[in-house]
Amino acid sequence: MRLLLIRIIRNSVPGIPKAYCEAFAFIVDNHSQLGLNLCMIICICNRINEKAASEAVIAGARSPRAVLAHHGCDFNCGKCKCAMGAFLADALDKNPENSALVAAE
Repeated sequence: MRLLLIRIIRNSVPGIPKAYCEAFAFIVDNHSQLGLNLCMIICICNRINEKAASEAVIAGARSPRAVLAHHGCDFNCGKCKCAMGAFLADALDKNPENSALVAAE
């Protein structure tokens, strides 16, 4: 796995030093053992990751638009709507007392 990651990184970023590739591959390969909490990015345009989306849900956000509004932004390209909706559904399923009926966007 690590060798494949190194090869992918080196092919994606020409000129990157091999030591950087190896360090990145090590972190990706061992992030759970290292105690790193790496969050998946949900919205690239607004730099919203899982942690930020969770904070919005705790504060009451129940739709993708409400998650972005919680952080003072709005949709840019809109490609994150499905991923954000899936994240919200999972988050609300895990914590049913936070869920409420909301209208679809």
